[in-house]
Amino acid sequence: MTRRIHVPTILTAAGLAAAGGIHAAWAAGSTWPRQSEDELADLVVGKRPMPPRAASAGVAVALGGAAAAVLVAGHGLPDRRLTRLARLAALITARVLRTRGGGGLVMAVVGSSTTAEDAAEEFRRNDLRFYSPLCLALSIGAARAARRAQPELAA
Repeated sequence: MTRRIHVPTILTAAGLAAAGGIHAAWAAGSTWPRQSEDELADLVVGKRPMPPRAASAGVAVALGGAAAAVLVAGHGLPDRRLTRLARLAALITARVLRTRGGGGLVMAVVGSSTTAEDAAEEFRRNDLRFYSPLCLALSIGAARAARRAQPELAA
C-alpha cells in the first residue's frame, strides 16, 4: 500500500531533527549562536553553567530517534510491528514535548527556580515566545503522526 506524503509529519520530523542537530553541535563543543559557553547557557538554560556535553548528546540522540519515529508513524512501513513501535515512540515524544511546552509556559507565569530572579532574562523571554510554543507545536505534530498510523495497525 502506497501512502501519500503527509506534510505536517514531514515538518514535525524536520523540526525534531533540526533541534537534534543543534544539540549535537553543542555536544561537540559549539557555542552557536553565542560567543561563549556562559552566554549560551544564559540563552538556552537560563543559568550557568551549561549542562555537560554528554547531556546535549543524549538529547540529540533522543530527538533524532523521535524524528525517525514520527516519520515512520506518520507514513507507516510494511512491517506492522515497526510501525506500532514507531507509533508508541511518537506518542511518548508527543507527551514529553507537551509536558516541556506546557511546563515552560506555566513556569513563565508562576515562576520557578529556572525562571525566577536567577534565570537569564533572555531565556525567560525566549522560553515564553519560542521554546515552549515550539515544543507544543511539535507535540501536536507527533501526536497527529501517531494517530495517522492507527487505522492501518488495526487491520
